[in-house]
Amino acid sequence: MFVVRPQRADLSLVSSADTGRGDVPRRGGGVKLSRKAVTLLRKVKRHILAEPKRIAMRVWRIEKRGIANRSVLKIPSCGTVACIGGWVEVLSKTTKEAWDILGLAGAQQAELFFDYKLQRAPRQQTPAHAHAVADHIDRFIEKYT
Repeated sequence: MFVVRPQRADLSLVSSADTGRGDVPRRGGGVKLSRKAVTLLRKVKRHILAEPKRIAMRVWRIEKRGIANRSVLKIPSCGTVACIGGWVEVLSKTTKEAWDILGLAGAQQAELFFDYKLQRAPRQQTPAHAHAVADHIDRFIEKYT
């Protein structure tokens, strides 16, 4: 059985004043990332670089559970293919949404999870794609810390 979760996000623009958490506004209109969020994003980065078949920005998360793969995606030995947000959820081991786990404002959600070039890249699940996603994560961390 494959579990497919479509990509979705609350793309409304949320200012740091609207979050009620006292977050610090950053350049680009988002909130400052917590240490926990940065650590988790770096964990996602290491995870996808260790096995490039784990990252496909076209899907939120697909898990292979004991049946033959009929997908065009290459399922890695761990059995899961996901985008950045999907891996945030898996690696955090919580039931929260990725943007809540990371504490992102609306525009930050779109910036991190819905990068058009990464979603439309023709060669997903390759070392080159994994490195492009890792670079995207690095730029996001640098921008919001």
